[in-house]
Amino acid sequence: MRQTTIKEIATWLQCETRGEALLTGVSVDNRNVKQGDLFVCLQGAKVDGHTFAQSAIDKGATCLLVDHYLDLDCPQILVSDTLQGLSDIASAYRDTLDATFIVISGSNGKTSTKDMFLSCLSEVGPTIATLENQNTEIGACLNLFRMDGHTRFGIFEAGLDDPGDLPKITCIIKPDYAILTSLDQAHMDNFGTMEALGKEKFTLFDGIDPAVCYYNGDSEIYRSLAYGQHPFGLNKDNEFVVAAIDVKQEGVSFTVNDDAYCVNLLGKHQAINAGAVVAVLKAMNISNEVIRKGLKQVALTKMRTEVYKHHEALIIFDAYKSSPQSAMAAIDVAAAYPTDTNRFVVMADMYSLGEGSEQRHQEVLDHMLAYPFEKYYLFGEEFGKVVKTYNDNRIMWYDDFEDLKNDVTKLYQQDCLIVFKGSRYYELERLLEEGVK
Repeated sequence: MRQTTIKEIATWLQCETRGEALLTGVSVDNRNVKQGDLFVCLQGAKVDGHTFAQSAIDKGATCLLVDHYLDLDCPQILVSDTLQGLSDIASAYRDTLDATFIVISGSNGKTSTKDMFLSCLSEVGPTIATLENQNTEIGACLNLFRMDGHTRFGIFEAGLDDPGDLPKITCIIKPDYAILTSLDQAHMDNFGTMEALGKEKFTLFDGIDPAVCYYNGDSEIYRSLAYGQHPFGLNKDNEFVVAAIDVKQEGVSFTVNDDAYCVNLLGKHQAINAGAVVAVLKAMNISNEVIRKGLKQVALTKMRTEVYKHHEALIIFDAYKSSPQSAMAAIDVAAAYPTDTNRFVVMADMYSLGEGSEQRHQEVLDHMLAYPFEKYYLFGEEFGKVVKTYNDNRIMWYDDFEDLKNDVTKLYQQDCLIVFKGSRYYELERLLEEGVK
């Protein structure tokens, strides 16, 4: 964050203040406060951030954002709602920055797409991108404050859990470019139908010039909602057609409108995500030379298709989230990976799919069983409902995590490939915490 004064923030918000201070950062968690931070006293359902104000001061906070003045020896900015105040400060701060802003949403592929942009644009100039899973309204603010006068590019993920989430983020970031990746069944408890979910996803583009908006045109639902935005994907009627996909151990080669590229990530789906990156970067007048270099050295965020050795086994770990499309894609990646060793699948339920969850789990299981993998280790109630109708000795189903862990741990002693896939709810990384038993 560039140095900002309380007086400047008061001008932005037209609010009351007490005291004066120079701010160099913003924090909403007293455990992460740094010297010179503005500490935002957020009101949560169970926790009131005002109760942690003194702790934040002790760690170096030089100002508090409050909804009532506190009897503490520290400058304070008074607003009626601290979350709205945080968003208002972030929005005003964004207007002081001379940078290009990109926002990415979608059911799958947000993080991988962000990581590709980060790799490419870092070749051009100072770039920040959403950290880990900070893709909420609060996360957008905190990542925005990581930018300063030297930052040339800001890349933001926008998550969707509840109706209205996406416009809140775009109103803060005011993106120069906006991208929607795939549409898939996820968080359906809050939306009901895929059509409703697709319509909510498309609100990412509200108030943004369609000429700078890009969406996965392989989704018929997105197509029906489009009003001038640019479609990308596999279908030949897309404006940006991804084709000639070849999955290799070192990554995926592909073309976008006949121009050849290669990304050092695994899976056909990554070529589609990269197609969006290529389309936007070309609109930004980034050269093919820079794009190709960046795509060959992408560093993925943790838990997204990580490939590494664990004892004797080769692990493909993709368990930050799970949905029907991403689960099938993970299986395709494991099947295409060049190895002569046995292949195993460890998969937990896809969480919060809503209506039709049992059918979606059955479809994913059918997709898995079409491959000649050695065994499938399945965990969770939803898979438990569908495995009863299958007579395949490759299927192992568990309702106890420790039983699953005991059996999977034994695999680490052999030369094999194991793909892990599941929703964040199940924390499958726990299966890799201990050594071989």
